[in-house]
Amino acid sequence: MTIDLGPIQTRAAQEIAVGGLRVWYHLPFALLDDGIDPARHGWVAEKPKGTLQQQFYFHPFVSNALWDRADGGVSALFDLYRKPAFEFRHFTADFDSTDWKEMQDGKSEQLLCRRTFRGTVRTVELRRLREPAGSGRQSGLHGFAMLVVSVDFLCAAYGEYPRDKVKDPAPFAPLTLADAQDALDLSRRIFPRWHFYGEDALPGDALTRVPCFGPAPSRPEMDEGVRKGKTQLMPWVRELVAPFTLSEPDSRHFGDERAFITSAVLLGDGSEQEAEAFTLMTRVKDSDLMRLAEVDRRGTGYSYNKPFLDALAPGYFYTRQAPDGPTGTGNSTLYITASHHFCALGAGGYMRNVILGNGIPGHHDMGHAEEYYRHMQFLCVFEFFRLLQFSQTLSELVRSQRERGAIGDKSRTAVADFGQRLMRIRDEFLDFTHLHHFSNISSQLQPREMFDRLYAAFGIPAMFAEVEKELEAATSFHEMHTNAEAREDAARLNKLVSVGVPLSLLVGAGGMNIFIGDKAPFGLHAIVPALPGQTDAAGPPDGWLQLLQLSVLVAIIAGIWALAERVYFRDKRSFWGWLAYGAAAAAFAGSEALHLWPAP
Repeated sequence: MTIDLGPIQTRAAQEIAVGGLRVWYHLPFALLDDGIDPARHGWVAEKPKGTLQQQFYFHPFVSNALWDRADGGVSALFDLYRKPAFEFRHFTADFDSTDWKEMQDGKSEQLLCRRTFRGTVRTVELRRLREPAGSGRQSGLHGFAMLVVSVDFLCAAYGEYPRDKVKDPAPFAPLTLADAQDALDLSRRIFPRWHFYGEDALPGDALTRVPCFGPAPSRPEMDEGVRKGKTQLMPWVRELVAPFTLSEPDSRHFGDERAFITSAVLLGDGSEQEAEAFTLMTRVKDSDLMRLAEVDRRGTGYSYNKPFLDALAPGYFYTRQAPDGPTGTGNSTLYITASHHFCALGAGGYMRNVILGNGIPGHHDMGHAEEYYRHMQFLCVFEFFRLLQFSQTLSELVRSQRERGAIGDKSRTAVADFGQRLMRIRDEFLDFTHLHHFSNISSQLQPREMFDRLYAAFGIPAMFAEVEKELEAATSFHEMHTNAEAREDAARLNKLVSVGVPLSLLVGAGGMNIFIGDKAPFGLHAIVPALPGQTDAAGPPDGWLQLLQLSVLVAIIAGIWALAERVYFRDKRSFWGWLAYGAAAAAFAGSEALHLWPAP
């Protein structure tokens, strides 16, 4: 198709009408307390079930990871929960900011600028990774969960008035591309990074309040979070994720205050014919496209250095179906494949009916954005943060090994514990590689191209290779310690054998009555003088003679043990070593007592 546009005339974002804006927010977090049952806190467990179209769109191993099998078998990697009480709830959301404006009398007055959005929460779902029994806590890898909230934005209004004279918002006006830019940027911030100074606490760069979901956050509340180093979620976000706080001790939020988003933006009302839709798409300025890609609010011109953004553009925009004004080729859909934002921007009936969805059951009722695209983003966000979990867990494991390994006798215990924990992590990484690693999701051309770009935008291939190297390094670290211990044990064993052989000969000789017994050729009775009271003048009484012979044998064994202990235990006294020395001392005392046996 070739369309002759004539001279291309772009328009400002506030002059381009938007007929539909739908957003999916992906909020990943780690579960530190797996004992929380979402079903007791307003969540309803559902069986993950995919449509026939999804089964064809994705590879079987991908669809089986997202949803249970069509035959009823359990295959999904995630438990699925929904919050019906929040679904299809209408809301208004305010964004307040302050600015100083020069009045007609020459004085400056601080004005409150309010932008109000109105929308509908379509779905609220929680996917929690199904961990093998007992594996997550033992290996140090915490559970993984993802909150996905689907929202439709309808309209926006804008007003400027003094802070002490708050007026009702102006009548709602049709949504524009500038409004869509504001809504995407402000609504994805789940907690405030800073706030305006003044009488009221106005969170910066975030929605001020969503009345039907909770009040505006107070400054003491935000200050308390800063002092304790905890994430203080916006009240409306807190209600959506409850009972999880996304802060210690039950769960922890990944990343910064900005959620990952998937969006679909319809320019016009969707009734435009092919040529009209093509023309409408070419009216969007390059700077506004970059604001969508970077999820920046409305503004004139580029939000950052233009050469820098120009270098990013090839990675941001998937242009197979995009219009090209100078040549008049292409269609009316442009895809933005940034890691933080996967966006379908288009005009005309195809965008309205196929991408957004027309609500007709069995015929694009959900639309590609809901049925396919958001799941692509979900898989990338999941794999990205799961790899971060592996890397962080390995770092903590090696650090704890070094700390414990430096405590003398505990070194062997630390190495053994390190090996067991490392093996569990390696087992989980093997499962991850074959069950959670989605480098190719479809045999169809366009989804494969889009996912490849998303995958590259997240940097997952490089992260996966890096974690593999970290695992190899940790394994080499453990093998080095294990091999060193094996060599040390072998050397000690050789030394001990050199002592054990004479000891065994001595014991054998004792069994042959060489030292003990009346007929022993080296018996002690031959060298002990006769003592009064014995019947045989050749030595002391028989009972004392046997005791003396046994004591001398124990003394000899104690001496050999002392030598073995010196070689094997490196001069460290053990309980058995001290016992042997005590026995030797007793034998010596006994022999001296017999020598000093008093005459009657």
